[in-house]
Amino acid sequence: MGVNSNRLYKYRPITIHTLECLRDNYLYFSMCIYLKKSLSKIISKIILISLLISFCAFCDTPIKDAQSDFDKGNYIVALEKFKSLAQLGIVDAQNMVGRMYYLGQGAEQNYDSAMYWCKKAAEQGHSDAQNNIAEFYANGLGVTKDYIKAAFWYRIASEQGNPISQFHLGMMYLQGQGLTQDYSAAYYWFRKSAEQDNIYGQNCFGLLYYYGYGVTQNIVQAYFWLSVAANSGSPDASKNLSLIKNEMTSEQVNQAQTLAQEWVEKHKKK
Repeated sequence: MGVNSNRLYKYRPITIHTLECLRDNYLYFSMCIYLKKSLSKIISKIILISLLISFCAFCDTPIKDAQSDFDKGNYIVALEKFKSLAQLGIVDAQNMVGRMYYLGQGAEQNYDSAMYWCKKAAEQGHSDAQNNIAEFYANGLGVTKDYIKAAFWYRIASEQGNPISQFHLGMMYLQGQGLTQDYSAAYYWFRKSAEQDNIYGQNCFGLLYYYGYGVTQNIVQAYFWLSVAANSGSPDASKNLSLIKNEMTSEQVNQAQTLAQEWVEKHKKK
């Protein structure tokens, strides 16, 4: 059969050169598609970041305004402002609304509303709100007292570095409330709290050294931590100091006071 001369193209032989050209073209177009997708992702991220920055900037001023009213004692006005922001999902505002309902500031004390707003903030990772929820369960405020749930929320906040929760979690391990009694765990969490300058954690940490709970008994370390707490205004630590001082030599007291002074100087610099 003859070749139809009316065709608009002619068959060409497939050579190595032809295949290489096809391969190069394929790689070129593939790279173009990849770069286009990557560029789209980068642009999307830039837009998202810009929106977040704008949102934060938008929220910052109203929060400061609400906080200013709160600091002045204008609780009713502050609560309304915080609540408007809380309804937008702003976590700090949610925690403040919960706190104000808990304390009865700007509205009648309402543990149900306090729990509702604190839980909103807690679910977004706000450690103070998580600590507040633990307090509700530990003390039976608006809910049935439940040490297991209290320990759960104290732990979540503690793992985020909240020194108040770390102190409370240490107490729960020390007393075996909601958790199996564990002096070593109590030592661990009291130490975490104490090292963040929480006077309650420091007082209890000192007492663990005094009694030898979860750690080798060491009266110098006990006096040291109690001194740090007392210097920061802990009346309990001051009482405990006067009790154990009679059991110490003057050399031990001087050693402990030196450690306490070094601690204070070190943390003043921070």
